[in-house]
Amino acid sequence: MRASVGYTIVASTSASGELEGADFDKLVKLDNGMIFEFQTYNYFYVYHPDVIVFTKNITSPSGKSSTDYKLIIEDEDEVFDVIRIR
Repeated sequence: MRASVGYTIVASTSASGELEGADFDKLVKLDNGMIFEFQTYNYFYVYHPDVIVFTKNITSPSGKSSTDYKLIIEDEDEVFDVIRIR
């Protein structure tokens, strides 16, 4: 499994407590203090899973830059689209 070409691993940590699926606008808090909001849906249940955080800096043709984030969660076969809250 891979996130996407051009993404860089910026953190390897764990989700705090239990994680009962991904749902639009649902928050996931990580042990390293990062907080993300899911932008996808997938039902699963894991307790204190390992999480890998990926980022990619994106620059639009107009010159505006932003950072895209993705998560890989232990035992899940999906790369999750997320927005970083903190």
